[in-house]
Amino acid sequence: MSRQKLSVLLVEDDEDDYVLVRDLLAEIAHVDYQVRWVAQRAQALQAMADSGHDICLLDLRLGEADGLALLQEASLAGCRMPVIVLTGYGDREVDARALEAGAVDFLAKEELSSALLDRSIRYAVRQAQILESLRASEGRSRQLSIDLLTVQETERKRIAGELHDSVGQALAAAKFAVENSLQQVSQGRAAEAEATLARLVSMLRGIAEETRRIQNDLQPRMLEDLGLLETLDWFCQEHGKTYAGIRIECRIMVREEQVPSALKATVFRIVQESFNNISRHSKADLVQLGLSADSEGLILSIRDNGLGFEPKELGNRRSGMGLQNLKGRAELSGGTFCLDTEKGKGTALLFRWPSPPLSRPPDL
Repeated sequence: MSRQKLSVLLVEDDEDDYVLVRDLLAEIAHVDYQVRWVAQRAQALQAMADSGHDICLLDLRLGEADGLALLQEASLAGCRMPVIVLTGYGDREVDARALEAGAVDFLAKEELSSALLDRSIRYAVRQAQILESLRASEGRSRQLSIDLLTVQETERKRIAGELHDSVGQALAAAKFAVENSLQQVSQGRAAEAEATLARLVSMLRGIAEETRRIQNDLQPRMLEDLGLLETLDWFCQEHGKTYAGIRIECRIMVREEQVPSALKATVFRIVQESFNNISRHSKADLVQLGLSADSEGLILSIRDNGLGFEPKELGNRRSGMGLQNLKGRAELSGGTFCLDTEKGKGTALLFRWPSPPLSRPPDL
């Protein structure tokens, strides 16, 4: 078995102490410690700022210089690696100052042993890895929040546009018809007023239908009344009517109760947005929708035989934001998103949500 390799930056102005630390690390059999020795403060600051090592062992005193001041300056310069402070004597006050300055540990040289040094370094490196993972997770969460706000703002603009262009204008026309019929009645033109009101009834019926369409687009009532599977079947049929040139193959391999309630709206939204992206950008004539489950959770797949694209071009495509929205929806609901595409060979979207072991899907 190959030994773990760790790169150590030793900032120490005393060559004897450098030899001591180097030899102690060389005694450790299970880790290959590769030591770089730096004795000058200016070189040390640059090396610490570069963060090209796994760990830094920093002498408390560098001639007339203060090692803790160097640590603080390196931190301001962007040093992210863990730092262990070494000193010729143990002192609780200095220990506290070292930790306050950003050191992860404080070791007295007179007490050093290969075991103590090894344990301190490994713990410090592991702690740094955990902190870096937390920072990355925080960054992803922040980006997901930004993506979610972008999705919400896009939805608001779309809904506002639809309300203005359809319902708003229709209501304005209905208002004019009511005012016109009132004027006709006041002028004794009852027959004309009756005809105007008849047209008004037709207009109001159209407004009601358009309102229901917008409502269904936002949150289909049948999702609550009949469940996800019936809603997906309805959506595929309706989408097929709107885009007659696209054939849809739908293969549902789960039962309604196998889909967690909290995921039903998310799954529907992903299918809805994916189909809209495909219809606008892919020039596909076939879309395959699959919903299944295995021992690890729920699987949603959406494939098309359209133009496809090179993933590196994603940032230059208008559909790039749509795919980011899909990824955000999946991750915010605890799932994962995988994209498989190639120019001229279509696109496949795969979503997974982990869950407790599911029962065997029905044979369909």
